[in-house]
Amino acid sequence: MLNLFRKDTLTPQTKRIYKVPLCIQDTIPIYRIAENGIFELESPINKDGGKKKLHQFDRMYLFEDINFSTQDEEEKEETGKRFETLLRSMNVSYKIIVSNHYADNGKLREEILQKAVSKEREPLAREYHQMIEERLQEGRGGLLQSKYFIVTCRKPDYESAKNYFNIIEFSIQQLFHRLGSCLIPLDATERLRALHSYYRMGDEASFSFDWNEYLHLKRDWRNDIINTSLREYPEYLEMESGNCACVMFIRKYPNGLTDQFLNELTNMNFPLIYTMDVEPLDNDVAYQMVMKKYMSNERSINREQELKNENGDYSTNINYERRKQQRDTEEMLERISSFDERLLYVGITIVIKASSREKLEERTEKVRIIGKTHNMDIVPHSHRQLDALNTSLPTGARFVNTMRTITSEELSIFIPFNVQEIHDDLGYCYGFNKVSKNLIIGNRKLLKNGNGMVFGVPGSGKSYNEKSEMGQVLCFSKDDIIVVDPMGEYKGIAAAWGGQYINLTQSAENVFYVNPFHVPDEVPDIDRFVAEKAEFAYAICEQALKPAPLTSRHIAVIDKAVSSMYEEYFRKRKDKRRRKNRPESPTIPVMRNRIMELYDDNEAAKEIAEQLEVFADGTLDIFAREQSISDENRFTVYGFSELGKRMRAMAMLVMIESITAKIKYNQSDGVATWVYVDEMHELWGEEYSLHALEKMWREVRKRGGICTGMSQNLIDAKRNRSTKTMVSNSEFMLLLDQGTMDKEAVEDLFDISSEQLACVNGAEPGTGLIRFGDKIVPFDNTMEKDSSLYQLFNTNFHEMVKDKNA
Repeated sequence: MLNLFRKDTLTPQTKRIYKVPLCIQDTIPIYRIAENGIFELESPINKDGGKKKLHQFDRMYLFEDINFSTQDEEEKEETGKRFETLLRSMNVSYKIIVSNHYADNGKLREEILQKAVSKEREPLAREYHQMIEERLQEGRGGLLQSKYFIVTCRKPDYESAKNYFNIIEFSIQQLFHRLGSCLIPLDATERLRALHSYYRMGDEASFSFDWNEYLHLKRDWRNDIINTSLREYPEYLEMESGNCACVMFIRKYPNGLTDQFLNELTNMNFPLIYTMDVEPLDNDVAYQMVMKKYMSNERSINREQELKNENGDYSTNINYERRKQQRDTEEMLERISSFDERLLYVGITIVIKASSREKLEERTEKVRIIGKTHNMDIVPHSHRQLDALNTSLPTGARFVNTMRTITSEELSIFIPFNVQEIHDDLGYCYGFNKVSKNLIIGNRKLLKNGNGMVFGVPGSGKSYNEKSEMGQVLCFSKDDIIVVDPMGEYKGIAAAWGGQYINLTQSAENVFYVNPFHVPDEVPDIDRFVAEKAEFAYAICEQALKPAPLTSRHIAVIDKAVSSMYEEYFRKRKDKRRRKNRPESPTIPVMRNRIMELYDDNEAAKEIAEQLEVFADGTLDIFAREQSISDENRFTVYGFSELGKRMRAMAMLVMIESITAKIKYNQSDGVATWVYVDEMHELWGEEYSLHALEKMWREVRKRGGICTGMSQNLIDAKRNRSTKTMVSNSEFMLLLDQGTMDKEAVEDLFDISSEQLACVNGAEPGTGLIRFGDKIVPFDNTMEKDSSLYQLFNTNFHEMVKDKNA
């Protein structure tokens, strides 16, 4: 690294508000605050009592993380270049802060541990709560990470500062957007909350600040964030309740840096604040500074040559250090003059917090070891701990000057990104982030399109993960759940949760039947309802007539028969004398009889009637009965593992029609419907069911439905245009073990790096990648095998036999 002579005039420090603090509130380096989050850091009165020309103001932003740790080397290099562009583009003083702080655990648990929707679901809710509590303990113990960007300026008054921040804000947001991040301005309340977590570690729940109350009662806002006591020692600070803090800085930098240092530092499982304080140098000033360094080195070389000549050594060889320094300085001059490089003053401070002096020493030693691993010397700010703490705060204030010159290229190694987090309001738990160890709490209803896909080879944990989601939907919401079960795996879970299992066969144990022509209690638009049922009748007759085609003569017969039977049904329903005894809905036999009554001598009618006989009165009459499933039951499973080839297509038709009808009528009640299709490749193999599913995937969002398909291999989704369309219309995705797959195999479906793909190639059961919208993170949703939820969700045949024998 190029180390140049520092001039304090180029890195101005914040003027102190009070020379000697008269009370603990006076240690806060903030003079005034505005509701929009702009803070004034200096008193407008100087020591001579006159008005100062310029005051220091700052504004604070929260920026979102990006998936840097899971990027390929090429992608990391590209991200590093974009970050360097951001550093090179900034012409104002700024700070980048990464803060590991405790969450408000009470509030966090209240958000995650939702209440059961009914008393009968409370036992299931307790099991989920226990699982989530265990995962919270296994993770980072409630430790959260926030990333802040703070911009500072010197202006004559607040209005000038406000206009300045408004002007540069858009440009800074664009720079972060190119990195894939998002910059969010923080108001006064959020800024004070961040300061509160700095001062009152472990007491985050006590923060309370109301701007209107502050204005009307003239309260001192400093009382809401500061400690009740603060004592400064040469090497550390002692706060209330025995809490301690030590502020360290990087005294010596290595010649070569890696991007691992910051990740290792900020992934520590204790409270820590990393602050990078940057003061950009004007290019003309930087060029003059480097030129002075160059001329000084040139003079040293000339003196060395003169000494050699005086001693009779007339060689022109210059020692390696001088030659290297000269080459580096020449290269720097060229890069600065071409605007490819920026010279910056940088100071990096690290605040470490602990609940006792012993723990503080242990943690500071861990930070020193990380520094030594990367050839850095990290030491405490001796006898300047309070000033150093105020410099590390999420404000633009600077009270210590341990800054040194670093180029923008070298500084870009300290990239403050690690991995994205998924933490939505009112979301469900999908395991924890394998990189950050934080819980993944996602709400699919917040996505642009809540539909989802789950891919994984047999035994990778597809059904386990989706059963885990189903249980949470059933337990913590009033939404309905429908499962399509081709392999008969959901009988046990339907029985355990009081659901209804509809076996689409002639099995004697089947007690639930579906009538595709069933009429619900409420029909908002009768004409539209009859038209939709006529469309469905065409499809049923088309399946019955195969391989013969459905002609216009057939359609005319079907249309008249359907209209006639529904006209009679609704006439009976309106009959005042039959109010207490509602008429039975039309069925397939009713439609067949109506066709025969209307067209005795019609050849097309005879063909339809003959082909429908086996479905109306024969061995395949499972859809010819009055509906017996309950509309009140929230968990419904359709099983068709025992269906023959002739009946399978008809079953698909009836099932999809029944699901679509359920979604429509739930929409009118304001209830969402979650549809899960297991072994989806089975339905993709049938032409009609494929097109019906594609249509449902396109339209279901408007009706409050959320569809999820489960299939074995991602290659299944590349069959044709329809399957690709369904995947592209799914904002939620779980990728479990895919065996061995190269990056090219998934590039046309969605964009993931080779590092991310490695998370699914040969992954352990229950682990892989989870996608929520634009966020893709590695996840772990495994569960202890002795837990009751695991026993309920498990489909491993050998484990189930072993448990049964035991």
